[in-house]
Amino acid sequence: MWKVRRAIAAFGGLLLVTLPFAGCGGGSRAGTTICPAAPAACDAVSQNRYVYDLMKDLYFWADMSPVIDYASYATPASVLSAMVYTPKDRWSYISSATAYTSIFAQGKYIGYGVGFKQGSDAVWRVYIVYPGSPADVAGLRRGYALTSLNGVPVAQVAAQNLWNAEFGADVPGVQMSVGYSGAAAVAGNVTLTKSVVTVPPVYDARVIYFEGTAVGYVSFTMFSDLTATAVDEAFSRFQRAGIQDLIVDLRYNSGGLLNPAAYIAGRITDDHAAGAVFNRYRHNAAHHWLDGLIRFSATGPATSGGRVIFITTGSTASASESLINGLKPFMDVALVGSKTHGKPAGMYGCYFCGNVIAAIAFELENANGQGGYYGGIGVTCAADDGLTVPLGDPAESSLKAALYYAINGSCPPATQKPGVPPAVVPLTGIHGEAAAF
Repeated sequence: MWKVRRAIAAFGGLLLVTLPFAGCGGGSRAGTTICPAAPAACDAVSQNRYVYDLMKDLYFWADMSPVIDYASYATPASVLSAMVYTPKDRWSYISSATAYTSIFAQGKYIGYGVGFKQGSDAVWRVYIVYPGSPADVAGLRRGYALTSLNGVPVAQVAAQNLWNAEFGADVPGVQMSVGYSGAAAVAGNVTLTKSVVTVPPVYDARVIYFEGTAVGYVSFTMFSDLTATAVDEAFSRFQRAGIQDLIVDLRYNSGGLLNPAAYIAGRITDDHAAGAVFNRYRHNAAHHWLDGLIRFSATGPATSGGRVIFITTGSTASASESLINGLKPFMDVALVGSKTHGKPAGMYGCYFCGNVIAAIAFELENANGQGGYYGGIGVTCAADDGLTVPLGDPAESSLKAALYYAINGSCPPATQKPGVPPAVVPLTGIHGEAAAF
């Protein structure tokens, strides 16, 4: 069992709700549908009107969304772009129904299975490679320095924002050459071919024995319908090892579905939280009938009651932030790394004409009414993302700092100096914050 260290009383990310009355494609509550009925015809004007009507009704900032002549716009996406409330909304989008369903139901997308990030040393490096992906098969590894894409120097790609152009369309068979240099003077060029990539909900789970203490470490890449089984396997291992603290790595988790986040929260908390409010969600004035809450559920033997330390970055968004915020009233919660993305809001996926519009429809808050973190959730201890060290290695900068905090209850003597946040390649796929390349 974990050490009891509670503080009773003390979400480029995508957040969807899958509730008994609201599925990804809309559902019903008391016989009323959440999403407007899809248009009977799928001509351009009908699709544009569908988006316009949704934005003036279900959209959280409907009263701030402008009145426009939707028939004069070329596409539904251009209507959406004209109607978002830009002071706050960075996330509403339209996707193909196939891609949308694939990523959230199956954890799959079309891509290379690799992400690039500019480290604190200004070098662009591989930060993640999904197992079994084209990048993995080709031998790319975390920490490899990126030198070129399709022969274009990485400095030029970054300066001119050519990422999407060089990565190509999200279609199987599209290719890209990657120039890199790795450890031990390893350097080369590999050609990657886009295919179906599976994003594992749990990227890594291990027990770390540090200074005589068993600490659980788990890294979540996204929250999809596949999450529960992987979570159960990881937490069963933690129970057998008798871990005393837990480190949850969300540094590259930009969200997903809210219910899997709530399930994880239930595995982290012990029985004292069963039935308590995990998150409340609030809609615009015309849709307060949709307001509700998600509660912690009992998930079997207690697996926590101790301290949980999250590793975060600016890519930690949406459902990941809701997990952190939802636990704060019930546990000793600490954050190590850098400030989160800042998305305390979510959306429903409304299907129309082979597409899905996911527009912000509600805001979230925890049991204590804490929410509104549009500026991100700040960290307890600042730490660098040690890109040259594998994830899960105790020598990696953020994990090293998290382990120190787990043992000592304080930040390491030397933490990352303030500076310009590292740049991250805009991710492609179903949504800018939902999948890696």
